[in-house]
Amino acid sequence: MSQRNSLVSASKFLSLVLRHEPQRAGLTLEEGGWVKVDNLLQG
Repeated sequence: MSQRNSLVSASKFLSLVLRHEPQRAGLTLEEGGWVKVDNLLQG
């Protein structure tokens, strides 16, 4: 997989878990839809 494809895949996954399915990455959003970066990196 090229570097560009890797970046696109990572971007799409981040959009999915931050916008639509945070539980898919084991995340719980805080009030207002925020998540701590440490939690995101661990998820």
